[in-house]
Amino acid sequence: MKRTAALATMSSLLLTGCSIFTPSSNQIPPKTDMDAMMREHCEQMPGMRGCEKYLNEKTTQTPGMENHGMMMMDHASMVTSEEAFVVNMIPHHQEAVDTARLVVAKGNNPELKKLAQNIITAQEKEITMMNDWVKKSNYTLKPLYKNMMGDGTKLSGDELDRWFLMGMIMHHMGALQMAEAVIKLNPSEKILDFARAIIKNQSTEIEEMRSMLGMNGGMMTR
Repeated sequence: MKRTAALATMSSLLLTGCSIFTPSSNQIPPKTDMDAMMREHCEQMPGMRGCEKYLNEKTTQTPGMENHGMMMMDHASMVTSEEAFVVNMIPHHQEAVDTARLVVAKGNNPELKKLAQNIITAQEKEITMMNDWVKKSNYTLKPLYKNMMGDGTKLSGDELDRWFLMGMIMHHMGALQMAEAVIKLNPSEKILDFARAIIKNQSTEIEEMRSMLGMNGGMMTR
């Protein structure tokens, strides 16, 4: 009961004032709300990548007033070259595919299941494409990326849906950071096109997922 209530609180913090599936309400949450959501999220799921900052806080400062974006601080720093972008994006995509499969199998929201399947289909193709680049370009770098979303295998239904939405929004934001970082390196045309596609497609999916999180953690269950 405590876990479910906390997840509901996190949903409300992430999208305060938003209604379910209402595009006009898709506004970027304030930094203070995002920090508060992350703090709550990490208390429930300490295994999520980037939670160290929140779990190790030794301050009585008002929640939400600290620096924003700590969860994804490693994403852009991993991208020091085209090769680094590709070899780290492969496991990043794989985590998205693996967690999306959980939603398809055990989730409750039909719209979210559809989105999860779209993520699986699109990102599996991109994983195949990137693995082909690794072979043809003789890439040898080892990925630095570590899974950030934790273990959702014991969740199901609405609880799984909320866990996936909150985690995947952050996960997609990390992909945007990686794509933006490689663009700054003046990459080859194929990498540039891929990075731009990630920004376009995953930005759209972020908006969809944020719309699926309603006030007070409510989920559409039609």
